[in-house]
Amino acid sequence: LSHDGSHLALVHRGKTYIMGNWEGPVLELGAQNGVRRRSACWLPDGERVVLVSDEGGEDHLEVHRMVQDGADVAPPRSYAELDLGRPRWIKVSPCKDEILLTNHRQQLIWVDLETAEVKVIEESRHGPIAGYDWSPDGRWVAYSSAINRLVRIIKVWDRETGDVHPA
Repeated sequence: LSHDGSHLALVHRGKTYIMGNWEGPVLELGAQNGVRRRSACWLPDGERVVLVSDEGGEDHLEVHRMVQDGADVAPPRSYAELDLGRPRWIKVSPCKDEILLTNHRQQLIWVDLETAEVKVIEESRHGPIAGYDWSPDGRWVAYSSAINRLVRIIKVWDRETGDVHPA
């Protein structure tokens, strides 16, 4: 659901669609066969969608820009050069063009979509990072991390300083 609640991004069988909740057509993003797209999330401006695509053979991020009538206005911005592994889940910052993602390497990664800067916040040796989300102001990230096979703890990452604090 977009931040203002007016549009929906849907993923079905490797295709990504957007639609208005009350009017307008259903539109497909990146209508190329043989490419799987998933994990679509609206960015805070309500005009762009970030998603994971396997175009070219490897999973990478793409940002698709939309206009009022819903048509694709330009080719998507691709982040194929970033080493993100195989992204599993994405969470978008509530205020900036930044995302968090987890991958198959059991990493929690911060990505700045404007500068293509990447920072690995945590890499767990004992299990996947889970339950992560942004604070409403976009400064803090809370997440669950396995400290051994049986015990998980909640940690908080400060985006401004880069410090991780166990809660």
